[in-house]
Amino acid sequence: MAAKLKIEARRPDGSLFRVTGQEAHTLALLVEKGATGIVAYDFRGGPPFRLPAYTHNLIRRHRLVIETRREAHEGGWHGRFILHTPLEIVWRSDLQEGVAA
Repeated sequence: MAAKLKIEARRPDGSLFRVTGQEAHTLALLVEKGATGIVAYDFRGGPPFRLPAYTHNLIRRHRLVIETRREAHEGGWHGRFILHTPLEIVWRSDLQEGVAA
């Protein structure tokens, strides 16, 4: 079994915070996709069924601004999540060098 992803990120005020597991995967993808935002099917290996919960935790626990847009499609709708808080990822456990992504 692979180790949980761990990320350390810096907020605009210079403070650092850490996230692990699916919240870390969600944060990494939010930063990577930028203004485009993410939907559940952007995740490799299939969608995380608790994506709204992961974004909610990032908002509540780490004071991030993440917009949720409702996008209609045939058969219903899905959420697109867009990170508005500028962040710098300073460390990732999945990078051998441990440098920013």
